[in-house]
Amino acid sequence: MAQIREFRVADTVKVKKGSDINVRRPYENTKPYATKLDSNAGDLKRSPKFHEGIVGQIKKVYGWISIPPDHSKRTSYYQVAFNLSDISEKATSKDKVYVDVFEDWLERAPRSEL
Repeated sequence: MAQIREFRVADTVKVKKGSDINVRRPYENTKPYATKLDSNAGDLKRSPKFHEGIVGQIKKVYGWISIPPDHSKRTSYYQVAFNLSDISEKATSKDKVYVDVFEDWLERAPRSEL
């Protein structure tokens, strides 16, 4: 059975807020997250915090990857370009930052935010 990707190259997307996704940040003492001892706690997927709520554009589709610890979950993975000026006041409008993002962290950007 073929899996259908939600997004394509050049699509405009928005990264969901951390409260809307199950994410683990190793520098935060947040629980629960999945371990071999407690596989029901959640996913081991990681995400930087600075791009939450920011609109970007899909630049590359990597396809599906396996997620530890059980490798049975598969999700699409994308390279997304963000305007660095949306993240840092010191950046110019020409500066970009590229982040690899899992599909379930993304949503279509509302027209009001384009």
